[in-house]
Amino acid sequence: MQLIIKASMVSAIIAYFTGDISSIVASLSTSILNANYTREFEKEADEYAKAKMIEEGVSPSHLADFFIKMSKNQKNSSSSHGYFDSHPSNDERIRMLQQ
Repeated sequence: MQLIIKASMVSAIIAYFTGDISSIVASLSTSILNANYTREFEKEADEYAKAKMIEEGVSPSHLADFFIKMSKNQKNSSSSHGYFDSHPSNDERIRMLQQ
């Protein structure tokens, strides 16, 4: 969401000076698509971390415990995620690590 806001602010400034609002639309759509890709990269990173932990003889449950603690400290830790989120939900990550 922060990426979208930053990109929109830059586009708004450019649109103000050039009178062309198409840059706002272009940057917003690019930011939305990038958030989805980033979430997929984070999933891959979690899977890699899990594989490395198993390879090193460390239980992935330790990382799952970390995400459980993070969820308790967050106000909104719902299992569903928004399209704009750049990371999988903590619940999703916990399930993957506990499998």
